[in-house]
Amino acid sequence: MAGRQALLVGDYQTGITGAFDFCAPVLPTVARLVEGAREKDIFLVFCVAALRESGVDLSPRNRVMNQFFPLGQVFHEGGPGPQVDPRLSPQRDEPIVTKRRASAFHGSELDLVLRSNNVTHLAIGGVATSAMVLATTLAALDLDYDVTVIGDCCVDPEPAVHDFLLQRVLPARGAVVVDSDDWLALLPRSGAGGGRQGPAEHRTSS
Repeated sequence: MAGRQALLVGDYQTGITGAFDFCAPVLPTVARLVEGAREKDIFLVFCVAALRESGVDLSPRNRVMNQFFPLGQVFHEGGPGPQVDPRLSPQRDEPIVTKRRASAFHGSELDLVLRSNNVTHLAIGGVATSAMVLATTLAALDLDYDVTVIGDCCVDPEPAVHDFLLQRVLPARGAVVVDSDDWLALLPRSGAGGGRQGPAEHRTSS
């Protein structure tokens, strides 16, 4: 059986989109991408970043995550922050994977969810390009997925870093970088392959 394609939308969660202004301009494009993927019956997965309020999953040696933890409800599991932005309206059959680090694969059930649904090609859009997108793309490539990065659905607080990663680093590692309109135009019609199959849990966690 041929492998399927999935779209992973990463860290567009209320705590991040509400706290960091650089996310706002790209959200309408992400929303159009999500709706377009649904129309083409593409398997859609969301991931959110969250840490336990107790801090038990936070190492004192992880300098980056220790910068996020004091933001409280922005990243604390169980609060309003680690919820997918309502403008993306995740559906009941679209799994939401909770991650504890930059990569959506590290310590999560993402690989299990994808392989359980026969996914071999993963398209990624997320925030930030230098964090979630970079770490998840490299992890996916090392796990032997074909990877497409949806460039205009990624965003970073440093535009120069965003451009360098999309134009130089990720293509050099084997990822294909395209814009959302081009990606949607290349998708098969609904029911012509790559569509959803089987039940999926609404939320998984590490």
